[in-house]
Order: sequence, then structure tokens, then C-alpha cells
Amino acid sequence: MSSNRAETLKRITPELVVQLTLYPTDQGGRREPIPPGWSCPCFPTRETDVAGWDGCPMLGDDWMQPGETRIVGYAFLSGREAAEALSLNEHFYIWERRIIGEAKILSPEALTGR
Repeated sequence: MSSNRAETLKRITPELVVQLTLYPTDQGGRREPIPPGWSCPCFPTRETDVAGWDGCPMLGDDWMQPGETRIVGYAFLSGREAAEALSLNEHFYIWERRIIGEAKILSPEALTGR
């Protein structure tokens, strides 16, 4: 994971604010926590054969554990385009060789300017 990316994420405005849940390991989640600066594809549905968007949860300095739920900002490589596409649904799903968590969108309008 990129420490430069983690530092950049501390200084930017998120495209979305979400309630991020990493699934517990015994329910298909990761075995290890995710560090600041981590990124992964995000999908609007559990189907991963549709368009996905590269996104980074804005974790500050704290790693996030499997099974944990936290309110975080989210930044996307494609910026506003990704935020608007993912905001069409109430949730989006995070993928790392499988769906490992989900994000409930809390503030699409305020942060995407819609």
C-alpha cells in the first residue's frame, strides 16, 4: 500500500461519505486489515461483470479490521464520474478477488454537487 497515497487522502475532499463494512473473515471477508492508502475496485451491484470504479476508503492513520464498520470518506480515481455512477444505488460493493465488503452511501448529493 502506498504511504504517499495515504498522505494524499488526508488532504483531499472525498467524493462520497459512506458507512463502510468489511465482512468478517468467516463470512468471505479479508484475513488481514486494510491499511491507510489501500484501494480496490468498487461495483454498483454484487455482479462484478459490470463496470467498476477504483476507489480508496479514507482511513486517516488507522487500519480497518475485517468485521468492522466505520463512517469514512471515499475517493475515486475517476473522481466525480465514479461517485455519480455509484450513487445511483444505496450501496456499492468492494472487491478483492471477491466481494469483501460494502459501503452504504450517506451523502452523495452534498459531495458530488448534485
